[in-house]
Amino acid sequence: MQLAQSLRCVSKTQIIPGEVMRDITKTLFTHFVRKHNVFPTRVLYYRGGISEGEFSEVLAKEAKEIRKAFQEIKFGESEARCDNPKCNGNGCTCCTPRMTVLICQTEHSIRIVPDEGNNTNVPSGTCVDHTITTDPKIRSDVVKADEDLAQVFENVGMSKGFDFLLTAQGGLKGTSKPVYYRVLLNENFSPNGGTPLSSDVLQRITYHMTFQYGTATKAVRSVPVVYYSSRLANVGMGYINYLRGVHAKSGSLSQLVKKMTIEDEGLVKRKGRDGEEIPHVKYMRNDVSETSSIEPFLRTELLHHSQAFTERNSLPSFSHVSA
Repeated sequence: MQLAQSLRCVSKTQIIPGEVMRDITKTLFTHFVRKHNVFPTRVLYYRGGISEGEFSEVLAKEAKEIRKAFQEIKFGESEARCDNPKCNGNGCTCCTPRMTVLICQTEHSIRIVPDEGNNTNVPSGTCVDHTITTDPKIRSDVVKADEDLAQVFENVGMSKGFDFLLTAQGGLKGTSKPVYYRVLLNENFSPNGGTPLSSDVLQRITYHMTFQYGTATKAVRSVPVVYYSSRLANVGMGYINYLRGVHAKSGSLSQLVKKMTIEDEGLVKRKGRDGEEIPHVKYMRNDVSETSSIEPFLRTELLHHSQAFTERNSLPSFSHVSA
């Protein structure tokens, strides 16, 4: 399993700002194309740290910005546009990869135990996708894809949906706690080509990925991308303090980053103790922020070294992480 990394630092917000989300998507897209030399046809977006009240925001903002990033990559500054009249330059299933959006919920009160025996856990790979996962309210609140182009749920109005509880880890002590995967969008259920991403296939893919965590020899509780993202964020919190010169002695280390205000009306307004509004900001490295030879979406990347953005065959070079 090969993973590419991309790190941005912004002021605290639960939903990723639109322009930052587009920069991350374009950076990871460049990693993918350089590795496989093909345009991705599917996107599986696993998101952690989100509560039920923010499901609609993830779809309306983050998923929308991912689609818009692919639309900008495909058409760029050319006058060509998608043939779908509903696209309006924001991207759709006709001109961008079909998306599947999953929320990985770990904070819940659900436990799964065997029918018989009080001293054993369910085996690794136990999956529950009916009865307790059926929630008509959640089903109606989820934003659906264009029904003419993609079907979000199997037999809409009759099916249980795609949500499932997965106990991937083998419990050693105590009661194993499953991860609740909430599928907000699944356009890959009816793809233009390839295998349909049905409930069984999606569950199997998720379970198989739990074996790909580099520091474990068995399946872990959640998908590795969630753990790696958390570890990368922890590295970034210490790294941004170094770039800002926080740990410098006597101020000898000048700041290597600068703040830029994020113009995004969809973000929740922040206020200080005095009641004044605090703008959302992002951090950009001074050594690449004004470099014209670097793509604009790369100028907000923080984790790179002196040769990370050198031009080779007219394409930027990235550091790559494999596990």
